[in-house]
Amino acid sequence: MAMVHSATSPSLPNAPDILCHIFSYLDPVHQFGDNDVYESRRSLALAARTCPSRGFASPALDVLWKRLPDDQPLADLLCEVGIAIREDNAQTFKLSGEEKPSHHWLPYQDEGGYPLLGKAEYYEECWRLSRGYDVKYFLWTTGDPRTQPGWHRFVEHVSRVRAITTLFAFDGPAWCTIWEELLAVTDHAPVLPKLQSVAFCYFSSTALNTAAFSLLSPSVRKLNLNIDNEDWSESDVKICGIFTHSFGAAPEIEKLQLECHPSGLGLSLLQTYCSHLHRLEVSLPLDLEAMQLLVQLPALQYLSISLTQWDFSETSLSFAFKGNWETPGLPVIFAELCSLAISCSELRLGVVDPLLTHVEFPRLQSFSLSEKHIEFNNVSEKFPSHLRTGILLAKCPSLTAFAWTSTHIWDPHTGYRGGHRASIAPLAQLVSPLLSHRTLRRFSVQLNGPLVPYTPADFCAFAAAWPDLETFHLVDEEGSSWGLGERFADLESVFAFACYCPRLRSLALPRLEEHNSEALVNAAARRPPAPHWLRELSTTIFLWDEVWDWDRREKIVGQSHGLMQDVFPLVTLQRRGPACRTGEIENGRQQAVQSLSLSTIMHLGLSRDIPAHSGSTPSG
Repeated sequence: MAMVHSATSPSLPNAPDILCHIFSYLDPVHQFGDNDVYESRRSLALAARTCPSRGFASPALDVLWKRLPDDQPLADLLCEVGIAIREDNAQTFKLSGEEKPSHHWLPYQDEGGYPLLGKAEYYEECWRLSRGYDVKYFLWTTGDPRTQPGWHRFVEHVSRVRAITTLFAFDGPAWCTIWEELLAVTDHAPVLPKLQSVAFCYFSSTALNTAAFSLLSPSVRKLNLNIDNEDWSESDVKICGIFTHSFGAAPEIEKLQLECHPSGLGLSLLQTYCSHLHRLEVSLPLDLEAMQLLVQLPALQYLSISLTQWDFSETSLSFAFKGNWETPGLPVIFAELCSLAISCSELRLGVVDPLLTHVEFPRLQSFSLSEKHIEFNNVSEKFPSHLRTGILLAKCPSLTAFAWTSTHIWDPHTGYRGGHRASIAPLAQLVSPLLSHRTLRRFSVQLNGPLVPYTPADFCAFAAAWPDLETFHLVDEEGSSWGLGERFADLESVFAFACYCPRLRSLALPRLEEHNSEALVNAAARRPPAPHWLRELSTTIFLWDEVWDWDRREKIVGQSHGLMQDVFPLVTLQRRGPACRTGEIENGRQQAVQSLSLSTIMHLGLSRDIPAHSGSTPSG
């Protein structure tokens, strides 16, 4: 990736802000799919390594080197600057298409992660040859490399690294041993002095290669142990070894992600190494015994747990898991916990109540529940009783943030099982205990599927109930029942928040419907007397008109735009229209849809599926 400059044109690196903006789009955090992430990260890292410093401005290098897919670019960089050499490898091997090696998924596995019989050995050989796993790296001399001319360039690049992912497919790459050699001759100075985040995504089931732990430095604050303990027959011993090596090299880790059960680590290990831990995310299902272990973490403030395990039948779940929660014993009290996030499937939704019964969170400020359903006939019946009856608020009087994400899984053959009206109770009634909690500041609901109805009355109730509200987000991903009078908001809904919630700064509503100019007159009569300093507003206004009259529709749109701008002067309004979809008939009435998007500069709520009319002139 060479930079070529002409003698008459200005050099691109002379504009570092532009470079930083361009390369930010290449940041792999915005990529999706393991293969894309791996290839983009590796390509960017190699590009930055091979380009001289004068070819890139500092912001671009910061972006390119901020996150690394593995440590191989670092080993190659040592060779590039003359500090190390790699052994000659006569074998060369290239893969393409489906056989090309990915980063988190081994190519001999099916979608479920199980080996394809007869192909494992072949693909392992392909993997090793393609990635150079068996190629060894050596330091060029036995002296202190910090005295060599290339050391300054090496430090210049590695000091930009903030996050790294290490992969141990099979028995691990051979190049890792160079980090142990490097530490031995540099007085154990950190290789990555500003490293903040490390992720271990796989370890061999036959051996524990400790060389990569040499890359950890005391600056690391986030650790992701993405390791399934079912991969090993003696999983607890090896996981404890990984845990000990990691926290021994980075003793002040504050954020930890685990895909292994905490009981495999044991109380002694947790107490010894996790005194600074304030954020913990555990993917495996937990029981009361595991929660009693986590109580021993003195600095823990954020806890995310999963109650999902798809391999078990409902009978075995009840026997092996739910019983553990219903066993009486000593109270489990998280004295300092401020935030709790729970994710579960439909089978496990009933476990939320026992959890809240046996576990105390006296200082909890934020509660989040995310659940998925295969068949859901009535949300109000299956919603945890502790959330419907107000027991959560009684146990957590300091609660200021509530988030609920509900997903009704859609089957491509049968659609949604349970119909298009999954709840009899509207949204405000479903979470009615929260309406009496006046100190709520953040409310977020995301509905994926036909789950809960809502009308302007619900939003008016929310606005009147929470005078300290700062954020209100409702996201509805299912639009098949819109227009049926069960799931919609209007301008009066928005103005209710402006009247009752002076501290509101971010508001997101899925869809506002207006039928005619008379509705706008009613909304204008109820607008707040003074402007509201809302900063983020994401919604789309749809106009339903019985008569196809462009002039009248333009007038209504202009009135809507003016009302919104008067009430929310800090919000940037962007019109896209006149815009319409024709041919949609509902109850014998043709609907004309006008898109009016409201947003701040960085938060757009545009209706992307509605084409703009060719004769229109957008106004801002």
